[in-house]
Formats: sequence, structure tokens, C-alpha cells
Amino acid sequence: MVVMNWFGLRIWILIMVSIMGLCAPFLRVTAADSRGSSLPIANYFLNWDLYESQAIELARWNVVVLDMEIQARRPDLLKKMRVLNPNIKILAYIPAQEIQIQNTESSRMRQQFLNGISPDWYLKNTNGEFLNWWPGTRLFNITNRAAVANGLRYNQYLPQFVVNSILSTGLWDGVFYDNAWDSITYFVGKTVDLDVNGSFDTDADTQWRAGMHFIYQETRRLTNNAFIIVGNGNGREYIQDLNGSMLENFIPGAWSPTMETYKNNALVNQAPVVNIINANTRNTGIPNYRDMRFGLGSTLLENGYFSYDWGDQNHGQTWWYDEYTVGLGTPLGRAISQNNFSVYKPDVWRRDFEHGLVVVNSTAVAQVVDLGGEYEKITGTQDRTINDGSIVSELDVAAEDSVIVLKTTSKINDVVFTNGNFARFYHADGTRVRNGYFVFDDAYRGGDQVLYIDLDSDGTRDTVVAAGNKISAWNSNGELLLKVFPYTADYKGTVRIAVGNVDSDTQMEIYAAPSTGALPIKIYNLIGEEILPAWYPLGKKYSGGYHLAIAGSGPTGRIVVGSGVGVSGKVSVHNAGLHKMVEWSVFDKKNTSGVPVAAGDLDGNGVDEIAVGFGNGQYPTVKFYDVFGAVFAPDAVFKSQVFRNGRIQITDVDFDGKEDVVLLTEGTL
Repeated sequence: MVVMNWFGLRIWILIMVSIMGLCAPFLRVTAADSRGSSLPIANYFLNWDLYESQAIELARWNVVVLDMEIQARRPDLLKKMRVLNPNIKILAYIPAQEIQIQNTESSRMRQQFLNGISPDWYLKNTNGEFLNWWPGTRLFNITNRAAVANGLRYNQYLPQFVVNSILSTGLWDGVFYDNAWDSITYFVGKTVDLDVNGSFDTDADTQWRAGMHFIYQETRRLTNNAFIIVGNGNGREYIQDLNGSMLENFIPGAWSPTMETYKNNALVNQAPVVNIINANTRNTGIPNYRDMRFGLGSTLLENGYFSYDWGDQNHGQTWWYDEYTVGLGTPLGRAISQNNFSVYKPDVWRRDFEHGLVVVNSTAVAQVVDLGGEYEKITGTQDRTINDGSIVSELDVAAEDSVIVLKTTSKINDVVFTNGNFARFYHADGTRVRNGYFVFDDAYRGGDQVLYIDLDSDGTRDTVVAAGNKISAWNSNGELLLKVFPYTADYKGTVRIAVGNVDSDTQMEIYAAPSTGALPIKIYNLIGEEILPAWYPLGKKYSGGYHLAIAGSGPTGRIVVGSGVGVSGKVSVHNAGLHKMVEWSVFDKKNTSGVPVAAGDLDGNGVDEIAVGFGNGQYPTVKFYDVFGAVFAPDAVFKSQVFRNGRIQITDVDFDGKEDVVLLTEGTL
């Protein structure tokens, strides 16, 4: 629970936040970076003001709770967040049982809310005194013993205000009701006088729970169950009324009961389920990587969202962590403990996912954990003592800590790799994403080009192989789809391939290009028929070979062609009808060694970019463009000469929703 803008504490907090923003080593986000995280994360951001830079950052979270004031102050930024992340869920924050009555002069939504409040709705004790729990606020009587004013009790007025003044704007996916208390006497004592008769009510807590149930159920009724309703509370009283609950102030000392509540919440909430674990710095403002990891790992043991911020005195941070950019994929089962506990007790817990696993040590001592196979640690930039990218078969996990690791592999999906090459993985800025490894499938010969991809949109990966001058393809059942020799069986060069869907059907096309010779590019369907005339992008006399990539799909998809040896390096982009859309030169005129090209969505915005390499300058270089030939990002320069004869591909290797650059070479140096 937090109320902003009260007394001098707010000024002190803002000063401290500014200081922490200057010295905390957290990555900041640019507009090109914004999209939902691959891990389930939430941000409980309760500032009454929202700036564009903050909105851009917040668009990275999957669920964001914002104060209702934002709809009055910056509705444009709520819309911008949806543009940046169409899958985001934005909830409007409003307290369920209290209102701030001090320092609200600049508050449009609270003033509008207060304008409809009857003085008889405030909660009082047996002396007729107003009751409050949080400084600067006043509690309401949410029960059916509250006075009726203008035909309403408070527990009717609140849902109507939420529905008519907040959710009706179309800016929100739902409401976040703060403080889902299952008791009132615990917070304000036993002198509560609900009916203002001068005597305390012995059943005040029972009446309070009934009032809260009514508020949630009435909100759902008025919206015809069309909006998400989340409450803030550690109890289980209201879980059948809500889509989820936030467990605020997650601390290791209460791990077992908190996890049992969290697990139980996921079983009976309304769909869609939005449960949140909120860990924090305990109001110190000093982020702690281990605390963050422990909260995140614990969250991943069940299906919910993780939040990490300052504490209950300030929810307004956009701190970002290395773990947030890792995609684990679909859970493969329930969380299990080392000692096979059926309930959450202190132990080593793990949960396996499609792309990796999470290990949580909820005991008070460090543990050595056998992973049962080789895994790869995250390659991070923050806590390198944990996320150093190493390959491990066991983990040293500190007390009350958690570690995420990724599965290792010897293959790469959705890109053409040369069998036996060494693959390295980079962000567009040249920083390493994951450890490199040899890619090899022993079903094929070294040097063959291999691609695992869903050719026919049936949800399973098929296989395409270019072996010398022959292209073959098999479906996921091992049945041969095609076998063609684009340039006859006597062709002495090799065939370069690209696969994509640059038309309006549901099946991909296979594009074949010669490595040398005055030969055309050929395009085949999945039964080996040529579906377009032989194509000479650089004319019939050109004999240097081509490099190919497919950017995007469908009618807006594009064929990217890189020139081969013997001519000045050029890149051209063509539509499905093979018409040239744009062409440009890369590197300098002395570059006649060929221009490998690749295409993929490097920033996660749904639009493919183009990578071009390597040039023959002092160091091998990869350049980045959009499909119109404009520079997309600064060049990535590599000092190792081994890259000079490499091949470029693009795919998502850390499963974060942004694709990465794959460099394939014949050596590991």
C-alpha cells in the first residue's frame, strides 16, 4: 500500500530516487527496445505523474499498475505504451477502502472521487473519531451498515465510480484495488463503530469481509466480467472474486506461507489469472541482486508475475535486470523440491521450462545443486559472479537465492547453418549473447547447409539441406518433399539457400542461388516446382554468385540479395514479384569479396532488419539497415580475422523476443 504526495517524505524520496537513478547500474531503454519481457514481470508504478521516457520504459513490462491520475494527466502515454507493447496489461490503481485527503489540490481524479463522497461514509470509532491507517488518508466504511446517501452506500459508490469514470475511458485493461484486507480491527483496533451508535461492533471483521466481497462482485457485475480485477493482500479470502492478488513486501522470512498462498491463488482466481509477487529493497532504495533473483525465481515456481521496486513507501521505479531479457518458454511441469515436499518448505526447488530451468534455494545455507546435465548461465552485465555465461552441470546457490540457466544445444532452429561450423551469438551492438558452440547434425555431411523450419505451417519443424549442388527437403515425419538440382548435377559450385514466405499462401518457398557462374536465382515450392521465372538480379552476364535472405513474410515480405565476388559490394531488396524496391552499396568500392546478408527482427518490434557483412577493411564488420536501405544501428566491428569468411544469420537465441546475430565460421579463434 502506498499513497503519494504526502508531507516532506515525498520530497526526501524523490531526492533519493534521483540519486539512485544516477548511480544504480541498471540498463536504460530506448524507444526501439520497448516491448513485453519474455519473463512474466509486473511494475507497480504509483507516481501521480508519468513522463514519456518512463512510459517507454514501462512498456517493457507485461503488467503495469498505474495510478488513476494518469488517465487525466497523460492519456496519450497510456496509448503510447500499447503501441510499443500491444500485449501489455495496464491496470488503474485506486484504494478500495480509503482516500487521501491531504495534498490533493493537483489531483483531478481524487477530487472528482471526493466530490461524490458523503461525510457519513467515513469510518469512525466509538468516540465518533475518523479512523485512518496510512498517514494523510481517511478510511471508509465499506460495510452494509454504512449510511445511505443519495441512494447509495460507499460500497456501491466505489464500483460505480471505477466503472463509469475509469474503465469506461477505454484506456485500461482493469482495476487494481489496493488493500484487500480480510480484517479491519487488526489495523485500527476493536473500537470500530460501523453503525455509529456509540458501541463497537463485535462482528466488524465479518461485516468488513462482506463489504469487500460486494465491491469486487459489483465491479464484475457492472462490467459484465469484461475487465481484470486485482487486489492487494496476503490473505485468501477474496480469491474467487478476483483475477489475482498482489503479495506485497515479499520477504525470505515468510517464504513458505507466502508461497502456499501464491500457489493457492493460482488455482481458484477468475480468468485471466494475474497474480503478482512484489519484492523490494525494504524502503532502503538500494537494489540487491540476490533479493531480486530470489523473488523472481520464487515467482517462476508458479504461474504469476514478478515485481521489484523500492518498497511500500515508494512504488515508482523502472529498474531492469539481465534476467528480464531471458525467455524460458513454456513450463514443462510443476515445481519440484529436492526432498519431494508436496508443500512449500525451505529446500532446493526447481522448475523446468522449454528453454531452461530455474533453481531456488529457500534454505538458510548455501547449496550445491546437481542439474543433471549441462546448462548455460545467463551472459549478464550486472552480477557477473552469477551470470557469467559459463557452461555448468552444477550450481553453487547461496542461501535465499535463485539462478536461471538455459539449455545447451548443438543445433540452431530457423536459420541456415553450415554443418560443422562454429556459431557465435551477438547483439546488434557486438556484445555477446550466449556462448558459442559447434553446430552439427551427424545425419548430414560436414559442409552441408542445414535448416530446421516449419515449411507448411503445421506447427512442426521440417528439414532443408543443400549438399553441394543439390537441395533436398523432408517433412517432420521424414517423408521426402523435394529433391532438385537447380543448376544440374554437373554444377561445380555450391547452392546457397534461403527459405521464406513472400506471398499470400501458408507454405514457404525455397530460394536457390549459385555461389559462382552466370546463373539465375531459382524459386521452388514444396514439391520442387519452379514457381517464378529464372531471375538475374544483376543481369545475365553477371557471374559472381549471390547471397540471399528473406525479410518478413506475406505480401510485405522482401527478398534481400547480396552481391558475390568480383563486383563492388551491393545489397538490393525486392518484392514478391521480384521487382527491385531499393539498392545500395556497402563498404567501399574495393570490396569485391561478396556480401553475405541476413534478415530478422533485431529490436522485437515485428519488422525485420537486414545485417550485411563483412567487408575487407582493417577489421571484419557487420552493418545494419532497415528494408529501405537506411542505417538501423551502428556497425559491429570484430577484431578476429576468422569472421572474414563467415556467414551471417539472425534468430532469437536467448528467447527474449528480439532476434540476435549469428556468425558462423570454420574456426573457434
